[in-house]
Amino acid sequence: MKLRLLWGISVALGLIWIGCTPKTPSRAISEEERLFRSKCVSCHSLPDVQQKWDWEALLQNHEKRLKLNQQQREMLLKYFSSFAQ
Repeated sequence: MKLRLLWGISVALGLIWIGCTPKTPSRAISEEERLFRSKCVSCHSLPDVQQKWDWEALLQNHEKRLKLNQQQREMLLKYFSSFAQ
């Protein structure tokens, strides 16, 4: 009985540990994408590459809330422009 309980606790702790370890990306993430993920992903998914957006206007609507400096703004524009077709 005690052995089963200890085994169950060990398995549960192991699963929790595995679930909490940071995931390494399968590819290198650019600084621009890292910035997008840190500033935008809490509300938005990654941009849809099939749609054309006016990224400049989109950023103007969001930059005050995001508190972007000029360098960050340019980085995000560079990242978004990679989706332009």
